[in-house]
Amino acid sequence: MKTPYFTHDSFLDAIAGSLALFFLLTFFTPMYWMISFIVDEKSSRAREGMKIMGLWDTSYWMSWFLYYLIISTIISLVSAGILKLNIFVQSSYISLFLFLWLYGLSLFSLAFLITSFIEKPWTAGIIATLIHFLTYFSGSLIS
Repeated sequence: MKTPYFTHDSFLDAIAGSLALFFLLTFFTPMYWMISFIVDEKSSRAREGMKIMGLWDTSYWMSWFLYYLIISTIISLVSAGILKLNIFVQSSYISLFLFLWLYGLSLFSLAFLITSFIEKPWTAGIIATLIHFLTYFSGSLIS
């Protein structure tokens, strides 16, 4: 596969340390709000009311999954486009999109795990963001 010759880019040197933080911050707000809303539904017993009216658990969790899937897809499409144009010019757009999209879906699994242990929406949001940031710092400690 043909590749261009090496050129030194000072912008890439400057952004290399904080690029992972960019990925973390793009999914920060949607994850916080989703966790807060799920725990709020649990604490206000709205979910129990939906169960009484005949809502299945599968339908409930699939609705949250589809909601976050759409948000994660939009964020991943836009972020991959920005990264393709400015930083990863030689990379494939599809591989950048898949990387970001799968990262967003893994955060969705983390959010479901956190919501099962915490009862208050504000506490759940704070703990989720702390865990999210700790995963970033634990990765930077290794390297």
